[in-house]
Amino acid sequence: MNKMKQAIQKLKNRAGYVSVETVIVAGLIIALGAYAISQFYTTSQATTEWSIDNINKIYNVTIKETPIP
Repeated sequence: MNKMKQAIQKLKNRAGYVSVETVIVAGLIIALGAYAISQFYTTSQATTEWSIDNINKIYNVTIKETPIP
């Protein structure tokens, strides 16, 4: 068991060591950013559709959708 503690201590003292806590925090920040971007996209898409619908009501314009071949 003592050898294990020594090995872990040597690893912690190395220059490239990254703690587990740092990895967890970085993962949480990345996940939160991804969630925020997805929510922003959903909200902006709904707002864009709402705006286009209101403009179409004002000008009484219809958009004819044709399938893409």
